[in-house]
Amino acid sequence: MKKVIAIVLAVTLVLTLGIGSGMALADKPEKAINQGNGFPSGKHYELGLIGRPNVYTGGGTNNSNRHTIFIPLDTSGYVDGKVKLYMQQSADGFLVVDGDATVDGEATFQIGPGYYAVFARALGKPGGNIDFTAWFTYWYDVGDPSDAVWLGNVNLTREKGKPQTKEISKLFYYTGDVTTVSDTTSYTNKWVFDIPEFYQYWWDITNNNLKRLEVRFYPVPEGYVPPEL
Repeated sequence: MKKVIAIVLAVTLVLTLGIGSGMALADKPEKAINQGNGFPSGKHYELGLIGRPNVYTGGGTNNSNRHTIFIPLDTSGYVDGKVKLYMQQSADGFLVVDGDATVDGEATFQIGPGYYAVFARALGKPGGNIDFTAWFTYWYDVGDPSDAVWLGNVNLTREKGKPQTKEISKLFYYTGDVTTVSDTTSYTNKWVFDIPEFYQYWWDITNNNLKRLEVRFYPVPEGYVPPEL
């Protein structure tokens, strides 16, 4: 009987440690065990940007259960050779608001509440390339937004062999000044959506035959310091 009790206690202890360890990995993805695909382990939201060779004419691109957004396989025919992916944050959770940028060159994605470490990798046939630059604006004065503020640029190519994963969190954290008509505030690694005067955030995307960009959002504590790009 004592032997049975000892076994039960041991199993309970292992399960408890396993659950606790999993939560720690979710909170600190930069220290998590690599899954073998380049991403950290732990809970996350996955978004796929799908390169399409033609304009999408179907429906369902604003489905709340959707985790994909269509972008052109080749953006050279769009304004400045780019399409825009606007992002916003809401307590309502992650949501593909507009999942098609092939018609008007714009799509919209909603990020859930909290703070995130963000990772990406290029998938599909080797040779595809995608380049995206993050920008934001804020209210300089009532009804008067600022000029676009550059947050960073990422360029990914689907090389031969195993796809490579890159942390792109820095695109969502701002270091610098925000100057309004009445004040200047300095920030260091500020989650961009937490800037009090925040107005708008987006990526300018140039796609050159990349079939899929996989992006994952991992929850992290407030104060997370992202690595440089």
